[in-house]
Amino acid sequence: MNKVSDGSDDSSIMRDIVDYEIEIGRLLADREKLAGKLAKADEEREAWRENQLDLFRSDLSALSTAVLRLTEGQTQQFENIYRLLSQVILADKAGRREIEGLNQSLASSDAIAAAINQMVSGKQVERIAEAGIKLKSGMSMNVVRGKAVFDKAMDASNSEAVILHENKDTGVHSFVFPLEKITATGLRGVALEVKPLDLRALRIRLQDEDGIENRAEVSVDLKNLRHSQVETTHGAGRRFVTLRPMEDGWIEVVLEASLGANDASTRCELIAIADVDKKSSQRAGTGKQAFALRKIAALKSDGLLPAEELQKVDTAVARPAVALHEVRMPKQETARQKKREEFLASGAYHKLARLRNIHEGKRAFIIGNGPSINKQDLTLLKDEVTFVTNWFVNHPNYDEIDPTYYAVSSHEMFGGWSHVDPKPNPDWLSVMLAKAGNSHKFFSFAFREMLINNGIFSSEECDFLLFDRPKYQVDQIGGINLDLTQPMDDGYTGIVTFCLPLAHYMGIKEIYLVGCDCDYGITSPDSPKSYFYDYSQHKTRTTSHEGLMRAWADDGPVFKTYEIVRDRFALDGIRIVNATEGGRLEVFPRQKFEDVVGAK
Repeated sequence: MNKVSDGSDDSSIMRDIVDYEIEIGRLLADREKLAGKLAKADEEREAWRENQLDLFRSDLSALSTAVLRLTEGQTQQFENIYRLLSQVILADKAGRREIEGLNQSLASSDAIAAAINQMVSGKQVERIAEAGIKLKSGMSMNVVRGKAVFDKAMDASNSEAVILHENKDTGVHSFVFPLEKITATGLRGVALEVKPLDLRALRIRLQDEDGIENRAEVSVDLKNLRHSQVETTHGAGRRFVTLRPMEDGWIEVVLEASLGANDASTRCELIAIADVDKKSSQRAGTGKQAFALRKIAALKSDGLLPAEELQKVDTAVARPAVALHEVRMPKQETARQKKREEFLASGAYHKLARLRNIHEGKRAFIIGNGPSINKQDLTLLKDEVTFVTNWFVNHPNYDEIDPTYYAVSSHEMFGGWSHVDPKPNPDWLSVMLAKAGNSHKFFSFAFREMLINNGIFSSEECDFLLFDRPKYQVDQIGGINLDLTQPMDDGYTGIVTFCLPLAHYMGIKEIYLVGCDCDYGITSPDSPKSYFYDYSQHKTRTTSHEGLMRAWADDGPVFKTYEIVRDRFALDGIRIVNATEGGRLEVFPRQKFEDVVGAK
């Protein structure tokens, strides 16, 4: 007879079965986690690949600029070759001088072609060297409307410093330093150590000796460490300014800029000015000491060298200045590029890239917040591609207009540039959540984590652009960045900073500006600023009265910014039309809003 098992055996078997099922469940859960990790790794690897491609495209764009600059020299050599050949043909014989000139031009052309090939292949880069000028009594320099006073007591290191002591005549008061051994082709900028005395500002001007038509200049405020009016007659090359405070009131100033390529010698002029925002250097002299200078050094191209040898070069060996690709990067640019790396690594641009050419060949309307839009029926734009900014959500017909894109470039919407704990303005946010659900939104990358992680907006309805400090002003650098992998440039208004670059990126070919009045209607520091809505609805801080008066003056930087945008977009065949009713913006051709959209 079989022995019947007791209850304890059954319980043991059931526990084993349960443990087995638990283990199976755990293994299945681990398998799912592993599969999830593998999928995430695949996504990260793909994002990394796309980011590397973006970096490559951006670097290729920068290299293209350098190569285009090199071709200027190539073009000059071709012109010499054609001229000499014409002389030979017309003369029906070739003299020794013509043959030598032709051979030299052909050799120079071959050298430039080789330089282009080496740079494009990444085998060589340009070395930048400093050519210091020793400051001493009797040195080669010119003083305009004043005298040079040399004084070792100005500098704690007992180095010689030179002081500009102005006379009281009206005109330009300056030092002029000849840079005789540096041609316009080889000049890359100037480095100074300067100390403000009776005057606080300085204008630095680089130019060739053939005239003012080939120059680069900047105005710097030595008290507040800011600069303005970066101008150059040459479109390519770097245009950056670095200001750094030193001990005992001295300021390091570095201007990186290129001139148009030619063989003329160059000079640096340091002009004492009272106000960095005034264009003219002409004024009555003070009869006092304007500024002191203890260092001046020209930055020059020192030729090509293998990329891997960049840290091993012998600076005493002179090389011909044939390559024009700048490799020096100021601290400000280094900080910008670090933020760019974070931006690309986050995948934010990879997500944004789906919008490239999404509206290729179409038209779009960019709507400002000027009071003129109260006279226009914006509901006619419901089926158009539209961009709005910042406080446009205050518009009473927002739902009917139903904007396509909502660009929030102002950091004041989140408490300002330096706020340690940024949060969206509650009044603005409550209306945005109620009305702007259909509009795709663009914010600065600095607020991405706060907006998405806190569930304020979903990642599906938002994209982010890299707009943060340190930043460059469009008018100061003389150009506008349209590469969305790079930091955005400040155009004084969200129209320029976000909307126009986005429209360009999306392939828009016809852009109509509406509500771009360029007129805040300010009559006094206490007067309310003019928008299409009552100023009491503007719940965030705005630019100071002084700042607005400077930026939006008749000859202010805002209008210069729009001119730069107009010319840059025209290069890509993009037409910008001002359909604003009235206002002060006369940079673009005008067209009546009603004629563009038609009446309902």
